[in-house]
Amino acid sequence: MEGMMKEFSEFTEKYLAVHVTVVVILSAFIIYCLV
Repeated sequence: MEGMMKEFSEFTEKYLAVHVTVVVILSAFIIYCLV
């Protein structure tokens, strides 16, 4: 059970890092288009 939680937390960190990067890129792209 603890092994699963460790893997899940590592997966969540990777997913959040990717998600944040995508949101930042999209925000920059939208701002660039509006300006």
